[in-house]
Amino acid sequence: MARELVGALPDMFPDSVMPVLLQAAILVRENKACRAKEILGQFSEKFPDKSKVVLLTGAQVAAGAGHTQVVVESLSKIPYIQHMPATIATLISLKERVGDIDGAIAVFHSAIQWWSNAMAKDNKLNVIMTTSSP
Repeated sequence: MARELVGALPDMFPDSVMPVLLQAAILVRENKACRAKEILGQFSEKFPDKSKVVLLTGAQVAAGAGHTQVVVESLSKIPYIQHMPATIATLISLKERVGDIDGAIAVFHSAIQWWSNAMAKDNKLNVIMTTSSP
């Protein structure tokens, strides 16, 4: 019943995020994470300005259902959060959990490169790298 009701909402509100999020939540709950990921991906491609909330919520829904790979894929599609410490730690942990050690290392190296470039621009890297003596 819930699926039928939620299924009608995207036609009624085609540019609204909420119906898509509800559909994805139901699909993940039904153990159809791949279909949920597909629906979220289609919406985020159609409405890129709303993709952040769709992908973050999709990651949260998938995490609650224990679908680690969907979480990784959702977070990896949001480029401007890839360098944030919380995202880095989350992605590394999740990739390790699914056995993708090379992927975890790649996330770490990418973050190091991003922060090295960002900090070198203002010569801030030296501030972080300098050790203080007692």
